Amino acid sequence: MYLLNGFLILCLLLFSSLDGFAKVYKWVDKNGQTHIADKKVLEGCLRGDCINGTGTYFLADGQRYTGEFENGKFHGQGIATFPDGSEYMGGFKNGIPHGQGILTDSDGRRYVGEFKDGKFDGQGALIDTDGTIRKTGKPLPKNPISVIDRTKAKNDLKESLLRKYGDSYSTIKLLLDSGMKAYEYLCEIPSNSINNGILAKLNREYYPNFSTIEMLYKSNIKAYSELNLEEQKKEGIDSQPHVTEITTSTEYKTMSKQLFSAGKFDEAEVFMSNSIELNKNDLEAYFIRAVIYQKLKKNKLAIKDIDRCVELEPTNGKYYHDRAILLITENKFQLAFDDIKTAERLGYIGELTGKIKNIENDFNMLQIRARSGNKKAQSLLTEKGVSW
Repeated sequence: MYLLNGFLILCLLLFSSLDGFAKVYKWVDKNGQTHIADKKVLEGCLRGDCINGTGTYFLADGQRYTGEFENGKFHGQGIATFPDGSEYMGGFKNGIPHGQGILTDSDGRRYVGEFKDGKFDGQGALIDTDGTIRKTGKPLPKNPISVIDRTKAKNDLKESLLRKYGDSYSTIKLLLDSGMKAYEYLCEIPSNSINNGILAKLNREYYPNFSTIEMLYKSNIKAYSELNLEEQKKEGIDSQPHVTEITTSTEYKTMSKQLFSAGKFDEAEVFMSNSIELNKNDLEAYFIRAVIYQKLKKNKLAIKDIDRCVELEPTNGKYYHDRAILLITENKFQLAFDDIKTAERLGYIGELTGKIKNIENDFNMLQIRARSGNKKAQSLLTEKGVSW
């Protein structure tokens, strides 16, 4: 049991400096409530909220923590890294590991399982560098991503998308669905040193953007396969997911969604165009590419794709509504007004239907003036493409 005892001692040493702080201070929030927290946390806070929120902070000896805080303590989900290369990822309670987690030492040995008050509670497994399992308990998490609770993962991704895309709910819904599909995929990836290393690093950098993590994981595994084929055979990890060349419309579309989620709109356009080239009747692909074109401020191309959506599904009022929005950006007001009327006739009332109808009412007033001989009204209506 030397390995277990030695690893347990490592765990206690690593977290001895995180459990309890030397300096304590008081601070008063804007509501007049007094709080007590460790001054060191504020001094070492690199970003975020290191009192009651999510943040990153450093200790003087080189330790780093990124995750959730409560009353100035590590509390919730987080990742702690140490100067010797060791790392703990998982739950914290009052500054110490508590709950499900993974502790990896500098030699690559791992404890995967339950922690209680900073110690192993026996529910988990200690895995040596050669893959030998010295202690088992509950079934092992498949990889670092699967440690993350699904509800938390979904909520974190939703909040991230709301911050990034504001009230563009259709985009948020699309990316949330795509991200959670990626999360489910990531949770099923087999656990081994290569997979876990890649996923842990990507999780630290891109969480909760699971679509991006999935895309970069596949890219890394493919590169690893090409660079280390012989090493993989020697280590017996030929069961790595096999990443093949993208050849189908669906694969291109999936990759485009992931690139879009990562904010890489130029690349997303290329992949979605490849998808459409292989399936010229894919309604979803045209609509998503129209959204991509909007992000790239290529509204004329976006209109063409919505035109195609209308051709493929002429009874869907949403496409007329969305095209109306784009037409207004191109000063094609009369066409926009006609589309809004068609959308309403088909039973679709969108977020901007009311605003566009108000614009039409304003133009109706201008038309009355123009017909009575008002030159400015006539000029403005002509400029905007509205008959009078």
